[in-house]
Amino acid sequence: IANKGFDEQYNVWQYLVGARGSLPVRDWTWDAFLAYDSTKHNQTMLNAVLKSRVQTLLNAADGGASICAGGYNPFGVANATSISDACRRYLTASPKSSENLSQSQFQTVVQGSVVDLPAGPVSLAVLGAYRRNTYDFTPDANLASQNVEAILATASSRGKIGVKEIAAQLDVPLLRDLPLVHQLNLGAAARYSDYTTSGGVKSYEGDVKWRPTNALRLRGSYQ
Repeated sequence: IANKGFDEQYNVWQYLVGARGSLPVRDWTWDAFLAYDSTKHNQTMLNAVLKSRVQTLLNAADGGASICAGGYNPFGVANATSISDACRRYLTASPKSSENLSQSQFQTVVQGSVVDLPAGPVSLAVLGAYRRNTYDFTPDANLASQNVEAILATASSRGKIGVKEIAAQLDVPLLRDLPLVHQLNLGAAARYSDYTTSGGVKSYEGDVKWRPTNALRLRGSYQ
């Protein structure tokens, strides 16, 4: 039988566009991006032995001589290495499969100060995002039916998952320029994610940021 091998081909595309600007409110700004990524993977298994063809030759009363020149005798190294070209072609094939993955995503953020406190401005950022992933795997008939030697059944499969998200983060300056308190801030954040497969998920976070001096910063958080 001819040498086995794999031929792998990948095609990858990535597209990204973004924009940013300012809003007519205090120091507020916005930025957004739109991205699309796609990967296509084509695989060919070279000279794979087809189990159904081997069984057909073994079951033939004449050893398969009426199917391909010389038939098939599996016993002994000499017989195994002297198979005719016709039987090699009959026993082998090069099954193919294709795999496609893609991701589409959009995200936008608006951010700026809400109010001025003695220790500095209170900052707020709000995010909105959407992501969608797709997957598609298509094997040929020999792969799908497990007709290839040493290969498990590989059925076609496909699916997609999407998620919409909204999040906000707040930073509040409490104290600054005091003994042992160069800066003290409280922070909080929350996110809501809505998945097409499992529904809504909430998460949150709170933190304290303390800078006793300009050169040292300590942070503690709970999520």
